[in-house]
Amino acid sequence: MFKILKKIFSYFLSLVNVLFYSFIFFLLKNIFKKKIVLFYYGLVGSPKNHIILARELIKNFKKKNDNVIFFIFLDFFLLKKFNKFINRRHLKYLININILIVNHSKFILPLNTINILLPHDIYDSFPWKTESLFKPSELHLESDKFLFQFQYILCPNLIVKNMFIKKINLLKKNKEAIYYLNLRKEINLLDAGYFKLDYVVNKIKNYKKKDSILLLPSIFGFFSTDYVIELIKKINTTFHKYNIILRPHPAHYRQNKKFYEKLLFNFRNNSKFILDTNSMYIESFSRSIIAISESSGSSYTYAFSTLRPVLFVFLNKLNSYQKSTYYYRDIKKIGILSKNTDDILIKIKKLISNQSNFKKKIFIFRKKRIKFYGKSSAIFCDLLKNITKNNNLGKIKFTKIRINRD
Repeated sequence: MFKILKKIFSYFLSLVNVLFYSFIFFLLKNIFKKKIVLFYYGLVGSPKNHIILARELIKNFKKKNDNVIFFIFLDFFLLKKFNKFINRRHLKYLININILIVNHSKFILPLNTINILLPHDIYDSFPWKTESLFKPSELHLESDKFLFQFQYILCPNLIVKNMFIKKINLLKKNKEAIYYLNLRKEINLLDAGYFKLDYVVNKIKNYKKKDSILLLPSIFGFFSTDYVIELIKKINTTFHKYNIILRPHPAHYRQNKKFYEKLLFNFRNNSKFILDTNSMYIESFSRSIIAISESSGSSYTYAFSTLRPVLFVFLNKLNSYQKSTYYYRDIKKIGILSKNTDDILIKIKKLISNQSNFKKKIFIFRKKRIKFYGKSSAIFCDLLKNITKNNNLGKIKFTKIRINRD
């Protein structure tokens, strides 16, 4: 009964907030001559993580600009922040916004707004799905039908940029996607660096303690099942001087609390086991000497931020689509691959004993993959400044894709 009442309350609260903030934005724009920039986040990855990064970007932008007012809104109801909640179904009704920034393309957005997509992934996708669902001609999933709403997509690197170009070209034949086409009828893609990486690197510098092995499960795969209990026991027995930190995928943790209660119960007497559910992975990254992953997107963020190697464990047979991703093809640039349970311990030992070699290798590879490493905040602020001041964006090197309605 409580859940039903909460759902009804949040629904009407969302509508009230749409009306209230649309009026507030009207006053700020027309009376005080301010530009309104709104960050909007849903339950993708760790929302708290995204909020921390948004606040950091806002802080960096405000150092030189005072004519812009920022807001951060959530797609999910929190009692402490109910005044900053708008249901994704109602987001399209919000008006008087200059710029709207979101972290994925699953929302229907306001029509008269400049919409910017900040993808939260550093690499192309690596889905645990059947091959038939991921043929090149079927890359546009159901959620991508809203992609044409965005005037700007700020990509962390060329891999992600090319992935979006491929999706956009495929979606040109999709009538439903065309229906949501933005008013300018074009999408501008920019290689803008990866702000999450830049932020984590700056925070990690303050840590010197390395006493752990980090496990990075994906939302699918064996690491999110009882198998991980036996794996932790094996690693703990062989590498007993290290702590074992398990950092679950945020969505899997939210949806499977009983599984993690069971995990904690199994290791209740083991002081070497740590379950890290913190919104940011600064401490886990800082303390670990290596990471072990299945297909977590955090694997590359880990390697590029710490310059430490990753052991990738793929126990399932991979299909041709998975093997074609840069996620898979770049594995040996930042670590090594294990395809069975028998050699995991041997390969952990190999990574630990070859730290210095991997550090040099990852450092060189990071330059190749993240062209604008350390510059993402400056690029974002420069783009925002030019948009809010209606400046000519000609100096910024976009890949423009024009989209025509038939």
